[in-house]
Amino acid sequence: MSLILHRTLFFEEYLDDEERGVKVSLEGDCYEEEPFNTLDILKISNEELEIHAKYRSYIVDVSKIDNREISELHRVVEKQNHDQRFVIKMSGK
Repeated sequence: MSLILHRTLFFEEYLDDEERGVKVSLEGDCYEEEPFNTLDILKISNEELEIHAKYRSYIVDVSKIDNREISELHRVVEKQNHDQRFVIKMSGK
């Protein structure tokens, strides 16, 4: 099963404000509100990611991922948050 965070930057300017931002979906879920399940808060630590979206929250174990890759994840997420649509929190648990 895959947890997917995605954003359609090329078309976002044509969307209504509530449709903009990073969408969060879990492969296999089929909820009616899924297209509007936008990312609100992302907490990144060396042990887990806490992903809080409009309709659901997820915790992902990243304890086996190298610190360099966690830093790269943070860099990529910062780019996705160019318009400050969600909160990013880093901790060094």
